[in-house]
Formats: sequence, structure tokens, C-alpha cells
Amino acid sequence: MLGIFYLFGLVLAALSGAMATPSLVAAAHQEYELVPIFLISAALLAFIAGGLIFALRGTERRLKRYEALVLCVMLWTLVPLFAAVPLYLSSHLATPFDAYFESVSGFTTTGVTLLNAMETVPRALLFWRGMLEWLGGAATLLMLLLVFAPAHIGGTPDRPLRSVETGARTSRMRIIGTAGRVLPLYAGLTGMCFLMLAAAGLSPLQSVGLAFSAVSTGGFNVTGQSLENQSIFAQAVVTLFMFVGATSIVWQRALATRRWQAARQHRESYWLLLSIMVVALLFAYGFYKGADGSVGLQPADAVWTGLVSAVSIISTTGIEVREGGFAALALPLLLVLVLVGGGGFSTAGGIRLFRIGAMALQAKRELNRLVHPHGVRSARIGSQDYDLQMLKAVWVSFLAFVAAVSIGTLGLAVAGVSFEASLIAIVANLANAGAIYTGLGASVPFWISYAEMGTGAQAILVLMMIVGRMEVLGVLALFNLYFWRS
Repeated sequence: MLGIFYLFGLVLAALSGAMATPSLVAAAHQEYELVPIFLISAALLAFIAGGLIFALRGTERRLKRYEALVLCVMLWTLVPLFAAVPLYLSSHLATPFDAYFESVSGFTTTGVTLLNAMETVPRALLFWRGMLEWLGGAATLLMLLLVFAPAHIGGTPDRPLRSVETGARTSRMRIIGTAGRVLPLYAGLTGMCFLMLAAAGLSPLQSVGLAFSAVSTGGFNVTGQSLENQSIFAQAVVTLFMFVGATSIVWQRALATRRWQAARQHRESYWLLLSIMVVALLFAYGFYKGADGSVGLQPADAVWTGLVSAVSIISTTGIEVREGGFAALALPLLLVLVLVGGGGFSTAGGIRLFRIGAMALQAKRELNRLVHPHGVRSARIGSQDYDLQMLKAVWVSFLAFVAAVSIGTLGLAVAGVSFEASLIAIVANLANAGAIYTGLGASVPFWISYAEMGTGAQAILVLMMIVGRMEVLGVLALFNLYFWRS
């Protein structure tokens, strides 16, 4: 178990380096009171990280499966705790728990906030929230590739590992090797998005904030406003990179390394694109008819606004292009789309398309079995084979997700939130698309903001954010005695 704390020390060391960066933003915007807060917080975190690393050096090895899951729990629960320190010390969040809520929301790329009057919030704090989203997106990709796929948690396919597996004997070298193959592409896409937004006329802070949110499919916005007031080019850039963020990093790597055959076989990305096209048309019809409660748009404007909204919903980003525009789609359909989410091995939340595809594949096989009871057919989606055990894992993961929605909704309703608001908030936060709840405020009866909810309700939402990132089955495995014994 000591190897877990050694690796966690490395994570804290990386977080410490990132935490010092907002001090430069604070100095550039003359927010001098925040400079020592970030620097001292970073120094204290570096001290803790250094103590873990030097005290436990030599204990590293390749982690066992349960140890990897414990490390994931520490990652999603304790990293936001350390990241919340400068948020609380800035005095813009009332209590330590409020700061932790904000930090968890950022690190899990959920994108909900307790802050009000964004124009009064220091720019350095907004930059730190956005950086947390970006770091959380990177952590999500590494967790999927290093922990979930090898363990087949929730039926996660393992074939993509062939393009990133290093075969290292220690977990530290596996993490470094995988990060070296994945994160440069992730960072490069973020840099491209930043440069294109800057070319569209956005300020450096707005450009980097939207780049962090789009590529990590988070919902934070440095201005707290919709994209409606931005240029068409800026909206197009954000839309493009929200779509890229919702696609598999393995598919992106295949394109970047010109492995065209592997890219063509990755059917999930094309199904994702088709889904966006269909949902965009539904949104466009709603905007044309004024179904969101506003004046109907002209056909061309309705189609464009529908496309941006569709990408935002399916990628679980939740950034609005039209104030209250998510209400243009029927609420049950909207919740289903949020639950499904984006592609596997992406920063998007939700059940993910590969599981929906696997369930549809099994349903088709069962229908064919009625006609040809003794027929033998392969189960395959693109280049990935699906055996019976993997299909069982997918179905169990789906049922666990639905159970988490039910239990979370009941808990939030008991905490004093209306049933309709509870259901939407739980679905949004479990799918790490919490900003969608805010966008639906005007159309939901008895709706209250996240800041108006009690501490108990907020604690449930924090749990849902973490469970959504950890995958429900990954959390349940830690409470299974048989899993620990085996």
C-alpha cells in the first residue's frame, strides 16, 4: 500500500507546480493580495509532496487492481481538497466546504459554481478554476487508460491500450509512458484552441478559459455568460473543440500519427457525429418555433444555434450559446442525451456511447436468435470484440448508473429540493455536466440554484460528481469484500 502514497505524492507535486501559475495571472491583473496566497499554498503542498516522495522512495512497483482503485479514490477526493485551499483563503467562498465544492466541480469537469457576480471575482481565481478543469480532464484520460481499461470496469474495452501501453514494470513508469503518449496531444489541442480564440478577438484570459473548458468538456466560463455575444468564428472554435473533447483520445492519436486504418475502424466517433447531427436538427426546430420561451429564430440562425447546443449537450460541457436555450428540447430527451454522454476514453461524462453500442449490439443478437436459434455470430463494434463477460459488465454498469440516479434523486428530494429539480441536478452532476442544470433554471418548477441548496444537498452533489468520474462500478468494487479477497 505504500506505493499508493508514493504515487500520490507525485500527483501532489504536479499540482503544486500548477498552483503557482495563477500567481502570475494575479500579478498581471494587479490582484496582488492573491499572489502570496497561491505561492504559499503551492509551497506547502510541495513540502507535503516532497515528504511523501522522499520518505517512500523505493517502495514503488506495479500496483495491484484494488490499489489502483484506491489511488483513484484518493485522486478524486483529496486532490480537490488541496486545490480548494487558495479558493477558500481568497475569501470569495464563505466556508471551507464551499471551496471544496467548487474545487471538486472543477477537477471532475462538472462545471457548476457557487460563485455569483462573476465580474467581481478575481481573474486569478477564475484562471485556477479553469486550470483545475483542464487537469481533471487529463487525470480522467489517464485513469481510463491505466486503471479502467485493464480491469474491464464497466465493460471498458482494452483494445485501445495497444497504442499507449508501455509494458513498464512499475506504475510510475507506466504513468510516465502513457502520459508521454497522450498528454502532449491533449495539451496541443488546448494550445490550438487558445490561439484560434485569441485570433477571434477574445482576451487572453477568455481564450485560455474557454480552451480549458472546451477541450476538457467542462462547463466553467470565465465571464459567466453564454456564447451568444461572441462572434460566429469564436462559437465555431469552441464547438469544434467541444466535439474533439468528446471523442476518444485513442482516435485522436490515430489521426495524429496517421494510422488511417485504425482511425477508420473507430466507429464510435462516427456514431457520435451522427448523433450530434440528429440532435442539432431537433434543437434547430425548437429554436425556430421558440420552444425555449424566446422569440423564434430565422432558419439559418436556428440551425447554427442548434448545432452548437447539440455539441455542448452531448459532450456534457454545458456551455450555452443562447440563454436558457437548452429548454428548446423536450426535458426527457435532454436528460437521456446527458446520461449517454460522449465517447469512451474521452473527458466527456455519462454512460458513454460504447456502452450504448454494446447494449444495442446484444439486443440485435437476441432478436436474431429468435429467427436463427443455433446461429453463431461474432460480437464486434469496429475493431473491438465483445464477449459475453464484457456485455454483462456493460449491462451491470448501466443498471448501477440508473440506481445511482434513483438514490441520488431521493436523497436530494429528502434534503428539500423539489423532485423535478432533484432529478435534473443528479443526472447532470452524475454525468459531470452540472452546468446544464443552471441552464434549465427558468423552465423547471420550484428550481433553486446550487448556492441556495443546503449543505446536505451540496454534499450529495459532490458525491455524485466523484462517483460519475470514478464510474459507479469502480466505487462499488471498493465495498465488495469478495473483490478485496480476490
